[in-house]
Amino acid sequence: MLLKVLEQADNSNSAFDDSFYTSNLLECIGRLDNFRIMPEIASEILRYLKLDLITKSSPHFCITISAVKAYFNLRA
Repeated sequence: MLLKVLEQADNSNSAFDDSFYTSNLLECIGRLDNFRIMPEIASEILRYLKLDLITKSSPHFCITISAVKAYFNLRA
């Protein structure tokens, strides 16, 4: 469920920033240990990392920090 929430998260029509919510979801998804969907989890974390590095849109790089934490928390 967390993976679907991250995949479908679109805040383009909102005036409010949801970077801290997204960063919290990234950290939570990094703690999952479902080996069947591990490649999907890793690619979603990497997608958010690249997106934040390109756009520099999250305050204090909170999405980048959470993506790095989540990536290293993956249990392989």
